[in-house]
Amino acid sequence: MKNIIQIIFLLSFLSGVGQQYDIQLIDETVSLIEKKEKLQRNELNWEELTNQPRSNDSEFIVWSRNDTIHKVSLASFGAKGNIKFILYCLNEKPIKTIMLEEYNNTDTMSQDSINLIVPFKEEIYFTGAKEYFPGEIEYEVEIKTEGRRLITDMYCQVNELLHPLAIAKKGIKK
Repeated sequence: MKNIIQIIFLLSFLSGVGQQYDIQLIDETVSLIEKKEKLQRNELNWEELTNQPRSNDSEFIVWSRNDTIHKVSLASFGAKGNIKFILYCLNEKPIKTIMLEEYNNTDTMSQDSINLIVPFKEEIYFTGAKEYFPGEIEYEVEIKTEGRRLITDMYCQVNELLHPLAIAKKGIKK
């Protein structure tokens, strides 16, 4: 019986039905991406690429090498705080996102990072993926949340989190 289970597991693994990642392995990969010195840093214009005007100052940065995207960062800066979204990729497939809400803990309007506190942080690990039809991928995720969401909305579908990656691909090809 044990051999049958092993054979079924091996066949499903070899058939490429799904892709599984361990959270520790994902964090190690993210750490390696952060340490890569040869990544090209590209500041892109979100408004130009999406035709969506932003009311606050924003920053859209893509780190890539040989047109392969490894990291995408989208930030919106306001007088009382910031919202940051970071997406890490392996072979241009998402492996982890981080959503941060930072607030200015003083009465003065300042972007000084010393005065910023992080009341909300959410890490989403893409632990598995299945492609049902070309381009239609369903992700398995594990979520770690610290604090309480105050200004951002909860996403409805995991695929909504991948919109910055699609825009980054469009921007890198320009």
